[in-house]
Amino acid sequence: MNELSEELRAHLQEVGDDIDGVLSEVTALSGAADVFIKDTCKNLIFFGKSLALWEDLMAIKIPPAEEITPDIIRSLHVQLANKEQTASHFYEEARAAHTLSVGSLAVKRADLTTALITDYVMRGQNTPPATVMEKMVDGFVKKLNNVALVNKAIKDFWYGKLQTLEKVGKHLDKIGMSIALEMKHLERERND
Repeated sequence: MNELSEELRAHLQEVGDDIDGVLSEVTALSGAADVFIKDTCKNLIFFGKSLALWEDLMAIKIPPAEEITPDIIRSLHVQLANKEQTASHFYEEARAAHTLSVGSLAVKRADLTTALITDYVMRGQNTPPATVMEKMVDGFVKKLNNVALVNKAIKDFWYGKLQTLEKVGKHLDKIGMSIALEMKHLERERND
């Protein structure tokens, strides 16, 4: 019984050491991911501005509760409408760019594959296996593939902005209703 306990303890210690190692790696990777995301947002340019700048421009700063008035809520809703319009426009631009780049990539891949097969046939050689052909084509379309990936990242960014603005709108509606109820309650108290 003691041997089993020792084996079990040793195994548990091993598992614990493995977990500690994994947690250390996760911590290091998350730090690296954070740096990568920040650098990416600073370096990806869309319509002359970095995504980091767009992030700041699209933010709606809600003041502290004690400073909120009906006029401020109205102003925040106008800001929200303007930013939603901007985000919708740029999302559609980014979506179109992504669709075009993915379509162009597919056409270019098909054209290159056809050209490679034709070249092998004309030289009287067997075509390589499909996986090899795919890797050959990948090498030729690497830049176009990168463009499609960047366009997808920008499209996803604007989709995220639209989702965030929608949530902000819901919060502003709740705050507005809360203020209206508070004003109605204060009005009743004055009239009583």
